[in-house]
Amino acid sequence: MILYAILQTNNRGTEFPNNIHSDVSKLGDLIKTAVDLCYKEGKEKTENKELFKVFLEDLLEVALDKRRSPKELLTYKWIIESDKLDYEEYQRELEENERAKQKEKEEEEKNKFN
Repeated sequence: MILYAILQTNNRGTEFPNNIHSDVSKLGDLIKTAVDLCYKEGKEKTENKELFKVFLEDLLEVALDKRRSPKELLTYKWIIESDKLDYEEYQRELEENERAKQKEKEEEEKNKFN
């Protein structure tokens, strides 16, 4: 459901295989695609992208004997630092939005005089 939601949110839901439950060979590629969609190039740090990929791979581990417990998953660096990472991203977006608003305002002012 996690991978389907990520693909669907990015208008790529048709790429989700209907038989993933019986053919898990595509899981690795789906995880990579989902991570790439969540961490677009140049916007987030590569380290964060890699942490997220490791977390998703372990969260979605097919082999029951290798699967991490929820308690273990909660100790992953991506989980522990996600609040900080989210806040940093939020701050960047605020700054980008403020610059865009300022540019728009300048354009409106410029158009008033033309």
